[in-house]
Amino acid sequence: MAIINSRSYRILNARTVISILNSKSVQTTSYPHIRSRFYDFKKTSESKILLLVKPSFSSNTEKIYDDIAKLFSVDVLLGGKKVFTTGSKTNISGVDFILTLQRGTSKVEIYFRKQKQDKKAEIMRPGILNEEYFVSKINDEIQKINEAKSAINLKNIFDPNLNIILTENNTEKDTIYKVSSIERTGQDNNKQDAKIKTKNNTDVLISLKKENFGFWSSASEYDAAKKILDYLVNNKLVNYSYNNRGILTDTSNKPLNGIRFNATVGEVKKYCFGEGDNQIDYILIRSFDAGYFKEIRKITGGLDYRMKINCAKVYKKNARDIIRLKKDVYLTIVPSSKNASGLGSYKGLLIQFETNNHSSGYYEPNLPAISFGRL
Repeated sequence: MAIINSRSYRILNARTVISILNSKSVQTTSYPHIRSRFYDFKKTSESKILLLVKPSFSSNTEKIYDDIAKLFSVDVLLGGKKVFTTGSKTNISGVDFILTLQRGTSKVEIYFRKQKQDKKAEIMRPGILNEEYFVSKINDEIQKINEAKSAINLKNIFDPNLNIILTENNTEKDTIYKVSSIERTGQDNNKQDAKIKTKNNTDVLISLKKENFGFWSSASEYDAAKKILDYLVNNKLVNYSYNNRGILTDTSNKPLNGIRFNATVGEVKKYCFGEGDNQIDYILIRSFDAGYFKEIRKITGGLDYRMKINCAKVYKKNARDIIRLKKDVYLTIVPSSKNASGLGSYKGLLIQFETNNHSSGYYEPNLPAISFGRL
C-alpha cells in the first residue's frame, strides 16, 4: 500500500511535492535519507524545485536523490494514480542530479545541489572534527615534551619518549612507541585519517571512525560480487530490473533495500585495512573528547611519557583483530541511481562493505559452499 494516497494530494505541482517530502508519513525507516533537516527547498516555479543539501549532509546527496526517486515511483499515488519518474546525474554546472516527476500532462523537476560552504564549515563536519581533535590532543603532548627538552637543553641526559597506549574500553590493547609527530591526512588519503611518525622514522597509519558509522568501504569493481548476483538471479532467489535506478526484489517481488553476505578475511584485509601504500595499521572507533585522553607521567624508572587513549574499539592489522573485525563487516549490493556499476550489466547497483548495524535490514540469502572467487 502506498504511503501517500490521500485526497489532499491530487495535483502534481511544486507545492504538492514539497508538502509530501515534509510530511511525517514519509520520514520513516524505509526512506532514511528523506529528512527535513538534511536539506532546504527553494520553489522557483510551480514546476521547478531547487533542493539544497546542507553542508553537513552533502556526502549523502546521492542517497537523498535515490530515496526521493524511489518514494515517488513506489509509494506515492496522486488522485489514485502513479507518478512516473525519470532522473540522472547532470552536467549542469552546480547541479548534481535532476529528478523529473510526471503524471499526465503535469510535470515537476527537482534539481539537487549541495549548498556551498567555506573551509571553516567544512572543518566542523563531525568526522573531520573528530580527526582534528584526536591529532590536536597528541600534538599538545608532543609540544609539552619538546618544550621541556628545550628548557633543559641537555639531549644526552634528557631526551624523553612519548608512548601512546591504545585501550579498548579501558583494557590495554597495544602501544605505539617513541612518537615524534602526528598529522591529519584524511583529506589526501583513502583509508588513513592520521599519520604518526616515530623516532625510528616509522610511519604508523590510523583510520578513525565515530561510533554508529555505517560504511567501511566501497568497491568500484569486484568480480566475485557479480558472480554471486548471477547465481542469485539465475536461480530466481533475487530479481533484478532497472528503471532509472537498480531494483532488487525477493521471490515475492517485494523491494529489497539491499542484499548482504558475511565478509571474508581477504575482503576485510583489502576493504577495511587497505592494501599497498594505502594500507593502515590501526582502526580506532570513538567519538573523541577530553575524557578519553589520559596523560601519565613516570615518577621513577626512566624518562618516558605515556598517554592513554581509550577507544570503543581498537583493531590492529593482525590475524586476531582481522577475525574479530570480520564479525562487523558485510559485503553488500544495494540499489543506486548510477547508470553503471562494478557489476557488469547490472546497472544501478553499488558494491559496498557495511557494518552489521547499517545493513541489518538487508536480505541475507543462503549461498552454496563455493568461493565465487572471493578474496
